[in-house]
Amino acid sequence: MRRPKKRHLEIQMDRLSGSDEAQGFVRKLRTWLEANRDGRGVTAKAIAEGYYSCVQFGQALEARSHEDSSVRRKAAKVVKAAHHDNFPRLQSRLRSLHGALSTYGRRRAERNRETAARTIRIDRRFELRELRSVPSVQRVGRALGACVAHQSWARSYLQDTDGELWAVHDMASNAPLYLLKVDRSTNEIDEFEGCDNSTPGLERTFVWSVLRELSVSGDNNEAVARAGAFHAFLDGQPDVEPVRTGKHLHWIWVFRGGAEIIIATQTQPGNSKRWSRFLRSGALEIHSRFWNYLSEEELLCLLLDHPWFAERMRSSTVDGGSVNH
Repeated sequence: MRRPKKRHLEIQMDRLSGSDEAQGFVRKLRTWLEANRDGRGVTAKAIAEGYYSCVQFGQALEARSHEDSSVRRKAAKVVKAAHHDNFPRLQSRLRSLHGALSTYGRRRAERNRETAARTIRIDRRFELRELRSVPSVQRVGRALGACVAHQSWARSYLQDTDGELWAVHDMASNAPLYLLKVDRSTNEIDEFEGCDNSTPGLERTFVWSVLRELSVSGDNNEAVARAGAFHAFLDGQPDVEPVRTGKHLHWIWVFRGGAEIIIATQTQPGNSKRWSRFLRSGALEIHSRFWNYLSEEELLCLLLDHPWFAERMRSSTVDGGSVNH
């Protein structure tokens, strides 16, 4: 509401007229109001302060039966003080109690959010734990050396209505290993970070387990892309023959009628594959909006310098092809 008027104040004082403590409070309030007049009557500032003091005294009366013992004791002292304290002193006590009630309410809400947080078992060693309260986010942030160790950052992450925060926990050590941020408006992973905000090196099978449990895609995330755990492979990776360019081998998959291109590059025999993903919006328009091993310029050079590579790009649409699980 806007600044309370005198009629609002009178309504609040009438509501407090049921007990001796409240009557004493109202008498002191009326005396104080008379002392805060100008040429037009009681000042607007005094009316507003009196109104909120009435509201807070009503809270004090109810808080004498509060579930928290320290709040109950504080409320009882405030109500008792209405017999002997002057009004400015009562105002100070009421503000202090109001702050205690607000703090308790916030902490209780945080505990309720923590209680409602979900836990998802990935396998015998790892589980996903949802982070829904500021303290839980800060605990993970401190363990990983992440920015969310700071309260302001933790709170800002939780204020994202489309976002979810999850921590991957090692159950053997009961310690967080990775922090994930999920965008539920797109069902994609925004962040997948390890210690000190680093990009972790992850096993593909592990990443796919996380993606399946959370029902999300991670194609645009660096940690997921480095592992080659693309959504197109979630139900199995189609068999394709590699193409050699010099000392390098390239496996090429073309999905969605040529709109999505995934390339795995092996730089030396026995080395792990390096992954790239491109989107094609036209015959000559190939681009990437995410991390890749191959840049767009390197892909163009491969297409120009190696006819077999270009031919495989044209003929390797694998939608509906054989799948290697």
